Amino acid sequence: EATAEESTEEETVAEEEQTEETVAEETEEATAEESTEEETVAEEEQAEETVAEETEEATAEETAEEETVAEETEEAVAEETTTTPTVSNEELEAEAREEERLAEEAAQLEAEEAARLADEAAEAEEAAAAAEAEESRRVEAQAELDRLSEEAEAKQEEEAAEAEARRVEEAAEAEARRVEEAEAAEARRVEEAAEAEARRVEEAAEAEAQRVEEAEASTPEAEETSAAEVAAVAAAATAATAATAAAAVAVSEETEGVEETIQEDIAELSQDVKETIAQAEEVVAAEEASQESGEARPLVLAVDDSPTIRKLLTMTLERQGFDVISAADGVEALTVLSEQLPDVILSDINMPRLNGYQLCKFVKKYDRTKDIPVIMLSGKDGVFDKMRGKMNGCNDYIVKPFESADLVSKVREYAGVTV
Repeated sequence: EATAEESTEEETVAEEEQTEETVAEETEEATAEESTEEETVAEEEQAEETVAEETEEATAEETAEEETVAEETEEAVAEETTTTPTVSNEELEAEAREEERLAEEAAQLEAEEAARLADEAAEAEEAAAAAEAEESRRVEAQAELDRLSEEAEAKQEEEAAEAEARRVEEAAEAEARRVEEAEAAEARRVEEAAEAEARRVEEAAEAEAQRVEEAEASTPEAEETSAAEVAAVAAAATAATAATAAAAVAVSEETEGVEETIQEDIAELSQDVKETIAQAEEVVAAEEASQESGEARPLVLAVDDSPTIRKLLTMTLERQGFDVISAADGVEALTVLSEQLPDVILSDINMPRLNGYQLCKFVKKYDRTKDIPVIMLSGKDGVFDKMRGKMNGCNDYIVKPFESADLVSKVREYAGVTV
């Protein structure tokens, strides 16, 4: 019976070892399943739950087996007690010690297995946390790459837009420079032709005036001619010269038929001088009436780098009852404005040192001069040039060559002269 009991105990130990091996195999299988299921966090958690359930089942089976072994042992001891009362106490104590040893070993194995399973579960949790952290880092890195890519694309688009804007601006500036140079060259050509024609017509006017004076001097009434009348005749001749010069400027852009027009002007010069003399007499009479009534004449500031244009503006406006101050460029005009304020400013655009746009900007900038009307004089008739003048504050725009009547009309309008 003792041998049978020992065999039963050995079988029980073998069964426990087999059970432990089975648990180990199941644990290894669970670990393998966990390693293959690390792709997602949800699968890892499910594997951990499966391992925990299997561990609990294995622990429950071991506990049931231990209880069965304990019961069988108690039954065997009871049988031995009932069947072999002659067994010595030493043998019973040895068997009890052996049972205690086996129970301690089983408890130790159970504790070791539980600790191993706990370590594996902790390692699985750490692996899952590491996987989550790695996935989070990957997502953050991808987001950072996307952000950097978007910033790079936005920067490239911005640089491309800036480059295109610079190209368009440079092209516009180059075109503006080209147009300004062409207009400046054309203006110089027109001015030179006008000056030459003005000199020629002035000489003819002086000769005609001298002839008229000699003819009048031969009459009895010539003895009563006053110095004022002589001055009026001279002024009339000068005015005729200016009128003819204006006509020459107006037609100088048309290359065909210029000589014929000049010859016609010379042929009609005598009649023009007579009409101008009559107009001069009317102007003198108007000036005398104005002086007698004490009315102040409107003051106009004419700014142009061409002496011919300044002279033409002065003569045209003075014949119509205006006082005129002239300046050669914007800097000289500012000097004039620091001393007196005109009623109207006539300004050319292309001038040295300070052009017409800059002068207009200065005039409209300060409270002392901002209410003075500014009229631009230029050979440009483009929308861009007019818009640029409006942006700088100019009130109106006259295109060269201009008609004297249009010039006087605009000056009267902005000066507030009704007659």
